[in-house]
Amino acid sequence: MSDGDAALADFAARLRSLKTLPEDVARQAAPLIEEVVKENAAAGVTPDGKPWPTKKDGTRALPNAASAVTAKAVGALVVVKLVGAYVFHQLFKADDRRREILPEGGAGVPPRIAEKLREASRRAFTRAMDQ
Repeated sequence: MSDGDAALADFAARLRSLKTLPEDVARQAAPLIEEVVKENAAAGVTPDGKPWPTKKDGTRALPNAASAVTAKAVGALVVVKLVGAYVFHQLFKADDRRREILPEGGAGVPPRIAEKLREASRRAFTRAMDQ
């Protein structure tokens, strides 16, 4: 086999490895997305960076909300989970008391999370192509 044939075979093998790219991206993205969601929750802001409403007494609401957030890769998806009483704040529909922790479905991907998805995609693609 010539050097050109070997190089082509190697390149073809790397291209075939892209079949698992979505799962690889999800594995790379999960901790990055968890970090962003936890940072926002710790800062008391929505996924888009808008401050949460304060409590009735004017103090900061949900100071420990970041502890209720986890993210993991499930196949080609990143599943972000919220637990405990924080779920009620996420789901509460009264605008004056809602404290959104997770991005709302259908609202688009918040910019900081999109940035982390691009970073994870770059990492996974680079890893696949550098094999």
